[in-house]
Amino acid sequence: MTVNDYAKAVGHAILSVWGRVGSLILANFIPRPAGSLLICRLIMTGNITIRTIRPEDDATIARLIRETLTEFGLNRPGTVFTDKATDELSAHFRVLDSIYYVAVADGRIIGGAGIYPLENCEENICELQKMYLLPWARGKGVGKLLMENCLAFARDMGFEKCYLETMPELRKAIGLYERFGFRYLKTPMGNTGHFSCGVWMIKELN
Repeated sequence: MTVNDYAKAVGHAILSVWGRVGSLILANFIPRPAGSLLICRLIMTGNITIRTIRPEDDATIARLIRETLTEFGLNRPGTVFTDKATDELSAHFRVLDSIYYVAVADGRIIGGAGIYPLENCEENICELQKMYLLPWARGKGVGKLLMENCLAFARDMGFEKCYLETMPELRKAIGLYERFGFRYLKTPMGNTGHFSCGVWMIKELN
């Protein structure tokens, strides 16, 4: 058994006995590879904050988005990688009936997602935009929190449907969209400029 394995075993024993107190000890007892265990603890204790983007967040979320796309080999034209708006999301989402949320854990931005009126579309449809998470924040419920906030906002703004574009490489994200009731389309809608996206989905909001 390695030192790290021993630390985990002791930490989990503490957690089983002391519950929330143990979780706080555990988060500090085990070295953070990048924070995956920390995220589990924060979600258990309700310490994930979902808030709207601020200008000072722009550089952080732009870097997170581009690093995620690079991770999956999607750092190419026709994606948000080359969008000018990616560098200034706080300004981009000042448009009427739009919003961008960031997820914050332990003072650090770990993901984001937004709602924006679908451009060049006559129907009352919004678009789920720029939903990305740090690698160790995936599969922990953070995406679910962001999605719930985005869809609630879209409904409050009176949108009838929510559209999204993505790529087949982002399988975990697609699984989340499916669980939220998004269905597949055969062709894209609007004119987003994201010609590298080959997966199009939509959800009824009523």
